Amino acid sequence: MHTQIPLPADGPATQSPGLAKSNAPSFDDLLAMAKELGVQCGQGKDTQIKFDLKLIEAAYLGSLSLDPDRHGKGRDDSTLMAEAYVRATQGAVVFDAKADKTRKQVSNVRKCIKLGTMTKLGRGQPLQFVQEFVEYRQKVRAKDPIALKKAPHGKTEKDLDDAHNGLMRLATVQIKATSLLSEDERNRFAFKTDTAEKTETEKLEQARKMLRKSGDNSTEVQAAITSITNRLINLAKGAK
Repeated sequence: MHTQIPLPADGPATQSPGLAKSNAPSFDDLLAMAKELGVQCGQGKDTQIKFDLKLIEAAYLGSLSLDPDRHGKGRDDSTLMAEAYVRATQGAVVFDAKADKTRKQVSNVRKCIKLGTMTKLGRGQPLQFVQEFVEYRQKVRAKDPIALKKAPHGKTEKDLDDAHNGLMRLATVQIKATSLLSEDERNRFAFKTDTAEKTETEKLEQARKMLRKSGDNSTEVQAAITSITNRLINLAKGAK
């Protein structure tokens, strides 16, 4: 019987950055967690950010790795975690690994694991870094005057990005950096970006979204969507 990992009762905060590695959950524990959150997502609850944070924490504790063949040829932790979450969300028996949404989920899971394993960034890192980012976003949402004072370009709670999107954008940049981003650099990812500030990943995602909405099912357009998706996956893996 799997032991359920307790979920945060009032917001997606991670556990203490000083969390002992001896408290690391088993892989079965994590699969159970992914399924539980997936079921909740399927019921209309926003569990994606909780899923992200649990993955980062588990990777930090050493329960998840980037070994590409840990569960057999081409079956890594990212694939199995995403598979458990997506199946539970959709109530599906068949897992379409080639579907764009599925590939995106696998890519995001891998990104969380990669960020969580960056323990060389300092004592308690990157958990403390991520926790401070989540807490800052929550303070802005609550219209905390001190937090709003730190917001870039006079942005307010109305400019906040979705928690998951902001964390994924932050992770993309932090993974490529050699040291922790500064507080100001980190906090800006809590907000939606202006067009001029968008990263390559964001621009590609926007282009792919526009192509999908075009309704053009031609071979050329579908090939372009596939190419963009492959590029996004490579960027998530740290490619330049």
